[in-house]
Amino acid sequence: MKQRHSIYTAVCAGILLTAPILTAVTGVQAAEANQASTSSLVSSASSSQAAQSTSSSSVSQSSISSSQSTAKVAQSSAPSASTASAKETTTVIAPLKTDYQAAITAGANQILGGDYQSAWGALAIVQAGIKLTDSQKEAYRAVLKADVESMISDDRFTPTDLERTAIGVTAIGDDATNFDGINLIAKITENIKKTGINGQIFAIVALSMKDYGAEANQTIDDMIQVLLKAQNQAGGWSFGGSKSDLDITGMAMTALGMHRDQAGVQTAMDRATAMLKTTFLKDTGGFLIPSAFSKIENANSIAMTIMGLMANDVDPATIVGDNGANPISRLLAFQKADGQFRWVFDSDMGALAMSTEQSVYALDQYQFMKAGKGSIYNFKTAAPVDPVDPTDPTDPTDPTDPTDPVDPVDPVDPTDPVEPITPTNPTTTVDATLVNKSLSATIAPVKDMVATEIKNGQFTGSDVIFGAARTNQLSKVQIKTLYNQMLVESKAGNISRPNDIARVILNLQAMGINPTEFAGRNLVNELYQTKDVTKQGTYMTATILLALVSGHYQAPTNAQFTVKDLVQYLVTEADDYGNAGWGYETDGVFIKDLDTTAIATIALKTTVATAQTYPLTDQLISETNELLKNSTAYIQSAQMTDGGFGYAGATTSNSNSTAMAIVALSTMGIDANTVKNGGDSALAALLKFQGNDGIFKADYSTSMAMGQALLAMKAYQLNAAGQGSVYDFVANPATPFYPAKVPDTITNPVPVPKKGIDQTKTAPLTIPGTTDDGNSGSTDVGFLPQTGVKTAVASSVIGLVLVVGTLGVLRKKSVKEA
Repeated sequence: MKQRHSIYTAVCAGILLTAPILTAVTGVQAAEANQASTSSLVSSASSSQAAQSTSSSSVSQSSISSSQSTAKVAQSSAPSASTASAKETTTVIAPLKTDYQAAITAGANQILGGDYQSAWGALAIVQAGIKLTDSQKEAYRAVLKADVESMISDDRFTPTDLERTAIGVTAIGDDATNFDGINLIAKITENIKKTGINGQIFAIVALSMKDYGAEANQTIDDMIQVLLKAQNQAGGWSFGGSKSDLDITGMAMTALGMHRDQAGVQTAMDRATAMLKTTFLKDTGGFLIPSAFSKIENANSIAMTIMGLMANDVDPATIVGDNGANPISRLLAFQKADGQFRWVFDSDMGALAMSTEQSVYALDQYQFMKAGKGSIYNFKTAAPVDPVDPTDPTDPTDPTDPTDPVDPVDPVDPTDPVEPITPTNPTTTVDATLVNKSLSATIAPVKDMVATEIKNGQFTGSDVIFGAARTNQLSKVQIKTLYNQMLVESKAGNISRPNDIARVILNLQAMGINPTEFAGRNLVNELYQTKDVTKQGTYMTATILLALVSGHYQAPTNAQFTVKDLVQYLVTEADDYGNAGWGYETDGVFIKDLDTTAIATIALKTTVATAQTYPLTDQLISETNELLKNSTAYIQSAQMTDGGFGYAGATTSNSNSTAMAIVALSTMGIDANTVKNGGDSALAALLKFQGNDGIFKADYSTSMAMGQALLAMKAYQLNAAGQGSVYDFVANPATPFYPAKVPDTITNPVPVPKKGIDQTKTAPLTIPGTTDDGNSGSTDVGFLPQTGVKTAVASSVIGLVLVVGTLGVLRKKSVKEA
């Protein structure tokens, strides 16, 4: 009996010692099950299913604005597009596709089955011929109402915000003159003088969708004249400067095309059409005007160009290049199997929601043109239902009624919150408590946004993932899922472009995973081995530099460039901007841009702070420091009176530019809470973009706006604590994570020991602020430091030996007894 008790004791001890490895296996199975569950959420609704499904209202990228596709795209010479593309990029030729109707159905289903609703999504779906169910319409209505309530309560909106909302309201069949008690049309006409070219364009569009009366018509006429005067010598339009921009030109033509009977409009349309044709790429069928932000084609610009051409009755498919390639076939080539449209060909980076919406409604317009139905923005065609009524003799008095609803709403305007709300904003600075409160308010929406991006597979270079990771808001489940899905993306070959690799390096670092040992790949070395990196443009070159200096990574022996090369490139590029920033060239004139200047400033300052790591010469460091002094002065001078910052040429601030300015200022060691231009501080201005739901308002992507705002607040906190750049993962390391199950191709994904990190701890690490499901609290991240894993494995091996040995004794004893 005593012997048997000893045997049982040994068996139990062995089992207990194997617990760590059993737990690890169970954890991996759970993670794999979670990944499978996440993957299964991707919508694959058929056309009939889409018409019956119910859209949810979880917003990850609501508030998509018409302006963003061009706000950061300053173009260079149109006639040289083909040449520039051939020299600076590798052209990707896609199989010729022609079934635009199938593409519309798949794209509309993708939008309908997505996790957020927007005005542009509503337009794309409705004009694709899909009838929204009552619940779907209510979901869109709820989002649009939230937009209106936020605009009015905060009194922080632009005419473009009003126009976008009015377009969405009209698309779902509601009344833009009395939506949630607000006359959006009246507000557009009242505020039209406060906007730039985007607001001017979409004022024409929104006010032309239906007959809104004399005041609206007068505003349309006025804006048409403004656009005609803004047309440049080449025949196009741009966000700023005199060089044509594909997106703005296409949008301007779309608006003007609704009024071609007006004097001067047809001539302007013909000139613009001629200009656009010079940007056609015969080898692909697309369009391109290289810019400082992108030297390759993208679906958004192609879609907007197609819209412009069709507004002038030009069939895009008749513009034919090599092997039959045309703009329609090229746009279709950007579509993925699930119906989404990529922004950049063969890459899942960027705001795919926006590229999908714009591509779908551009194809809607193509279908309209083929059927002779006019503009997708013309909702006046619903009126023919009324002629049935004249059989009733009482109806002749009805036409006076439609004008009545406008008048009762007008009295609201004298009490326009513009006046009373201004005095309620005396606070020009904020304290640390308000920043922490703001961060706390982002937890719930960030959780939803991250879940949405995981579901849609848009996270490898995501701003919100990076911001959430830097502010410790990624839960255990989210980190595991992100890591596993990144492995899938890697195996599928979707992390190959230098821009993609750089963004993935940054996100992996933020999550505490070593990018030099990821799925059998050394992403840092791969990036160093990329050719022609500086041909990516200033913005992307700065991003690549940040990826490399973030971990103080050294160049391998076979590197195609060094950190010094990138620094020298950025310094040289600044010469064109008076050695005081960066931006874009327009007709031989170099215009500084805040966002480009901010990212380049952040990259150079982060690099200079680690100069001892790289062989930078004293002269280059001196030149860089002088440049940083000047670029910082430019950033401060670009602050608007409300405390925020905006795009070049803009008259209003936006959360994205404001956040980028704060990160740059903080990186330079400047307190963003003291930077003012007669009004709020930069930090206070940023926080005012945050709504009651915790979400930061954006021109087009709340996901990007949220990510950049999170990064800005983290950068501010680090600077206040004297801890340097938010991009320096050596000075400010992320907690190192080690997956419970190491993929076969990864030998050790734990980052190289950084300063201040104790690699010998064996206790589970935690992320303060989130739980497994992303809620408040502190959670076991489910990853162990390397030493902890080795201990667990060693313990498990000993346990297995005891179990096997003991079972062997039992077997021998049984044989003897038998």
